[in-house]
Amino acid sequence: TTSLLAKAHVPTPGFAPNTASEFQTGMEVEHEKFGFGKIINLEGTLPDVKATVFFQGLGNKQLLLKFAKLMIVK
Repeated sequence: TTSLLAKAHVPTPGFAPNTASEFQTGMEVEHEKFGFGKIINLEGTLPDVKATVFFQGLGNKQLLLKFAKLMIVK
């Protein structure tokens, strides 16, 4: 629908995802589609680390870091 398209996140210019080994709980991140969020939990071992990320307006999303396109903001 139009309302969903209007709210689509546009990645920051120069968006460059970090590698899975760089993430830590509490970091603020940007996802190319979900927007800005905060890592609230990491579980598993490399290369299969799963992150739970809270995104404003979307709630918690579980992402497998080796596939998720996340960039560290803070």
